[in-house]
Amino acid sequence: MNMGYDLKNRSNYFRFNIHIYPKVLKLALAYDWIPKGTILNPMEGNNSRDWNGSYDSNDGQYVIPEDSINLAEALGIAILLNSSSI
Repeated sequence: MNMGYDLKNRSNYFRFNIHIYPKVLKLALAYDWIPKGTILNPMEGNNSRDWNGSYDSNDGQYVIPEDSINLAEALGIAILLNSSSI
């Protein structure tokens, strides 16, 4: 069984393994991503009152669209600024 973090929307899907995902978040932070926190879907039986907004658990949490765009932009900047070293 491959453990990882699944990122998906209505039409796309991507999986990071458990070792790379924390590094991806750290890289995005280094390029000015400001996390807004995740949310739980109450329709799935999750109790959001006790939720801490974590990005690094396997609780079926959601990232709001604005936050996911900001994350992608920070990673895009990291790639552009470091493309000569790739």
